[in-house]
Amino acid sequence: VDGRSAAALPAVGDRATVTGRVANDGGLTSIVAESVADEGRYAGSVEAVRLNLPADAAAAAAYLESQEGMLISLPPSRVVAATDPAGVAYLMPDASGVTRLFRTDSDGRKLALAMPEGWLALNQGDRVTDAAGALAETPAGFAVWLRSGRAPSLESGRGAPAPVSPSPAGLLSLATYNLDALFDASDDPA
Repeated sequence: VDGRSAAALPAVGDRATVTGRVANDGGLTSIVAESVADEGRYAGSVEAVRLNLPADAAAAAAYLESQEGMLISLPPSRVVAATDPAGVAYLMPDASGVTRLFRTDSDGRKLALAMPEGWLALNQGDRVTDAAGALAETPAGFAVWLRSGRAPSLESGRGAPAPVSPSPAGLLSLATYNLDALFDASDDPA
């Protein structure tokens, strides 16, 4: 709600009736308030709207557009890319079956997950539940900004390490690395 033209705005937590005209403000649907009525303190709590993403990637993108700016909660989701240097992890609905996406992969169901006042430490494969926050559109796609002080519940997606075969007699192995997952066809095709 764009209340710049309103004489007075209700206090945070009050119920309000707003009338005005619908506008597009930088890609976000808004109401330019012509009148605002303060209806007093709201005794309940504001509950997040549970996202129900369509299975079709294009339909999911349109669905997310309609939820933009709302307080939403995510269905159980799978981390498809570990936390990046900006503190953002990327998720797909667990029901999608997608377990990994590269930077250039576009899928309308992919959501960024960030915690503005903290740092998420999520690994690819982790399962996220109980995540809620504001849905925002960013240049990289849609993102959920987690509610202050409400980190999501996590289930580790990492299984037990694979057993290592013993080293041949006379050879000591200090460390081994699986280089297969360090490179992807988009960023490093060689």
